[in-house]
Amino acid sequence: LPMVKGLFDGQNGLIFAYGPTNSGKTFTIQGDKGDKAGILPRSLLTVFSEVDERNANSQEDWTVWVTFMEIYNENVYDLLDVPPDKSKNEPRKVCKLKEHNGQVHIKGLRELQVRNAEEARQVLRYGARHRQVAETMMNDVSSRSHSVFNIKLVPNRGSETDPTDPSQVYSKLAIVDLAGSERALKTKATGERLKEASNINVSLMNLGRCLEALRWNQINPNRVAHVVPFRHSKLTRIFQDHFLNASKMVMIVAANPNPSDFDEARQALTYGAIAKEIVVKKTMNTRKPLPAKKKSEEAKVLEEPQVEVWEEVQVDDLINELEGLRAQVYQLEAKNAQLEATVREEVSEEMMKQMEEMERAFQIRLEDERITTEQKFERKLHIITREISRREEEV
Repeated sequence: LPMVKGLFDGQNGLIFAYGPTNSGKTFTIQGDKGDKAGILPRSLLTVFSEVDERNANSQEDWTVWVTFMEIYNENVYDLLDVPPDKSKNEPRKVCKLKEHNGQVHIKGLRELQVRNAEEARQVLRYGARHRQVAETMMNDVSSRSHSVFNIKLVPNRGSETDPTDPSQVYSKLAIVDLAGSERALKTKATGERLKEASNINVSLMNLGRCLEALRWNQINPNRVAHVVPFRHSKLTRIFQDHFLNASKMVMIVAANPNPSDFDEARQALTYGAIAKEIVVKKTMNTRKPLPAKKKSEEAKVLEEPQVEVWEEVQVDDLINELEGLRAQVYQLEAKNAQLEATVREEVSEEMMKQMEEMERAFQIRLEDERITTEQKFERKLHIITREISRREEEV
């Protein structure tokens, strides 16, 4: 794969599969055993084949690091983390996004060094087992999250390598299996499945908007640029670094030939056509020292980035605060729902008690009325019997 080999020249890469549900995206990315292996396991084989060859023929010692995560209901989870204990109702650990100098970093994401392709495949299988999947009317094993597998290539040049050298080359390849867009009327999704589908569709729609904005800005360089809404979803925030820092990107469009999926397939092909027209300049991950500047220029340069960094930190703080407030709102809503259910149950129990007491009182009253009526009839019967006896005696 040319894109995989480009990692050794410092070229970042992004491969993602896009399309409606049940169109073969996961099979394209992960595949099956043997000859049916997907893009991801084949990429790992190519990486380590190239690493072994280069390590044997040069002074460089290349190391490979991997991460594996999923974006589920707009939360980022580490698929390589130890799963929580379900018996103790432990929640999954959410990874936070941090932005610095235009690059998004994921706090709490575990990065593992793998020494060969087999170790990498074991990591892939381990993470895939913990990915969120569920059955829908359209797919028996429907992915309910976007999965992102990152391959990071780091060259080590022995004693001559300075870790702080600004020209040090780092390269990374992200291989993404996007969850499929779906319509609730077709999947018959309800409850949690409907919530998942809504988050999936919103993030995919925002990805499409980002592609449209990037393309518009390129074909209209002399007009006011459209704002690319990277911050509107976790998925596009993670992709932001690739779109803005000239990574080499490949978008695989998957389509289901079923006529009932025509609209979804057409939308996927439309976004694919837009992505095809987006041009990024090829750059390598090398950073050279900046040339010396005059004091006046130096002072100007020092002033502006400080403002940018302050604004960036402030924006990140506000976003984190907003996410925290949203979490509090969700907790309060859940608490209120639980409280409402408890109150309803208590009111229902109280009403049942009152109904039972009213029924008992009615039964007592009914019994009293029955006894009183019987006594009246007995007295009348006694009077009639006595009168009949008296008349018989007179006769």
